[in-house]
Amino acid sequence: MRNYIEMIENCENNGEGVYDDLIEDYSEMLIGSGNRKEMVNMDCSEGGYFYGYDMKESSFRIYDFLCENPIVVRVFPQFLNVGLALWVDGLVEIEYIIANLESFERKNIVELGSGIGLVGLFLMNILKETGRITMTDYLDCVLENCSYCCELNNIPHKVYNSEYIYLKEDKSSKNENSNLHVMKLDWMNFTEQDIELLKDTDILIAADVAYDSSVIPGLCDVTQQLFNRNRNLIILFAITKRNEKTFEYFVSEMEKRDMVVSKEISTTDLPQLFMIEDRTTVRLFEMKGRNNIPHDQ
Repeated sequence: MRNYIEMIENCENNGEGVYDDLIEDYSEMLIGSGNRKEMVNMDCSEGGYFYGYDMKESSFRIYDFLCENPIVVRVFPQFLNVGLALWVDGLVEIEYIIANLESFERKNIVELGSGIGLVGLFLMNILKETGRITMTDYLDCVLENCSYCCELNNIPHKVYNSEYIYLKEDKSSKNENSNLHVMKLDWMNFTEQDIELLKDTDILIAADVAYDSSVIPGLCDVTQQLFNRNRNLIILFAITKRNEKTFEYFVSEMEKRDMVVSKEISTTDLPQLFMIEDRTTVRLFEMKGRNNIPHDQ
């Protein structure tokens, strides 16, 4: 276990990003041979383990200045699982949404790589019933934690594609018509049914998703499928500048699929609601279909 932690920390310190295969191997090692369903169905509020993760490692963050209701999320140290941690890209994205709230009202919004779900929970709180929010990720432990955070905030939500999601049966009927969805979506192994569930997407958002060049083709493929169903799709990505070549590769793969950067947003001009040490490391940009870009841009 110590070797895995050292490998993950070295990847981060060298600016290489943390790779999915490494995280999955480490997660499986923690889970071991235990009964997975028993671990998922346990009451995590009493301590113990969550998918093999020691609950003593977790903590809670409360954001009481973003909207009318405080938002509470549960996080774990990032070396355990990147999808259970908090990243600055999502905070920057929230600042942008607050500054451009009208653009998000009455829209069907899908988030890729939702992680702990802070951005989606914020959107649901501030947009109320004027739009639909779908938070997606692919590891069951991440989706489970995201669902748990929804319940922490007393927000009904409907779950798709994950048999291990913790969802109390007595709440299922109430959640059927909820405008907040939690969905399993694997960029490298998605299906036509997955895309069909998301076909009405107006805005696609994502934060810190292009951290590993090996997942970029899958990320771009998912985005392209949604774009093909709505040529007016607006794509808002926030990406930390770890490796310029990785970012350039992402942009080039998107351009191959007829989606281009329509504008890059200065993160220093946003309402600075969060204490971020160096917000210039985050690139925030909007992408649209090539034919939707005015010729003078």
